[in-house]
Amino acid sequence: MGILDVPVLGDGSSLNSIARWHYGFNSARGFAEKMVEGKEDIFLNYFYDTGGATKESVTAEARAEYIGKYSQPGRMTAGFNYYRAMRQDVKDHQKFREQGELEMPILVFGGDTGRGNTALESWKKMGNNVSGGVAEGCGHWIAEERPEWTGERFRDFFLTNSSDYPNH
Repeated sequence: MGILDVPVLGDGSSLNSIARWHYGFNSARGFAEKMVEGKEDIFLNYFYDTGGATKESVTAEARAEYIGKYSQPGRMTAGFNYYRAMRQDVKDHQKFREQGELEMPILVFGGDTGRGNTALESWKKMGNNVSGGVAEGCGHWIAEERPEWTGERFRDFFLTNSSDYPNH
């Protein structure tokens, strides 16, 4: 499994160390949709502007594509539902931790202006075969900010580990 700049909710860490303001906003059923309807570009561009290592981390072309898709009916709700499921995710992940560590190989990188080592340390609490580190020059949008670097890391990781899991 490959993870970019995302810790595990329910890994035993304080949620205060990983939660952001938009978790609550995005969880407000109906309210979040009403607040961004017709203004998806303003809402999403805020995150594209502030979530990367630089304001240019997500290109204008990529932004247009993402905003176009998210502006379609029901798409923002689908995105918000990720945050609405977090309370249950925490409970589920805590239950999974009690059953034992994940044994599959997991590759985790956090951006140096994003989660840094927080994501890696979080996943190490969940699995016994976790590797990765910090993606220099990146915020939250690692795949956008360093696509070739990311592709190389994932390719090497999955090629190295594919023989361990031939049916996947």
